[in-house]
Amino acid sequence: RDSVGRVYVGASGDFVHLVADSTGMLQYQSMVGLLPEEERIFYGPVRVLGTRKGACFHVLETNRLYVWDEKTLSSFDLSEAAPRSVPHLLDGRLFFSTRDQGLLEWKEEKIQPVSGGELLKNHTLVAATQVGKHSYLVRAFQQGFFHLKFSDSTVLFTPWETELDENMGNVVFSA
Repeated sequence: RDSVGRVYVGASGDFVHLVADSTGMLQYQSMVGLLPEEERIFYGPVRVLGTRKGACFHVLETNRLYVWDEKTLSSFDLSEAAPRSVPHLLDGRLFFSTRDQGLLEWKEEKIQPVSGGELLKNHTLVAATQVGKHSYLVRAFQQGFFHLKFSDSTVLFTPWETELDENMGNVVFSA
């Protein structure tokens, strides 16, 4: 769902938005036909993130990011800039984390480093949930929980120890 309530869905081989017809019933409207022919076939899951301006669709299998701005569907190859990274929507902004670069932000149609984001090097961010204004509880794979806080133009990233830490190991966590 985006900031004005439009609903987007990702599925294996497709991503769609739901549009109300003249009777108010939601209709499934595929967006794959808007892609270049060579990008229309993919089998892996699609991660969907509603934004202030539309939605982003990330296909992990091809490591492509598709950005829908309510008029145009743009395609971006993230293979070099953010290899094997999963997007997260934090404070209305799109972020990726990579083990070699840390926290990165999708800004002006490209991946850019975040001031303070290098603290996430060697961590794989797998889940995040907002716990306050500009403040998130995040789970880094095999690293435990962390408190991530946006402060002015930088990111503060501190361990958040819990009694669960020793039992979490390789457990998948979703927020």
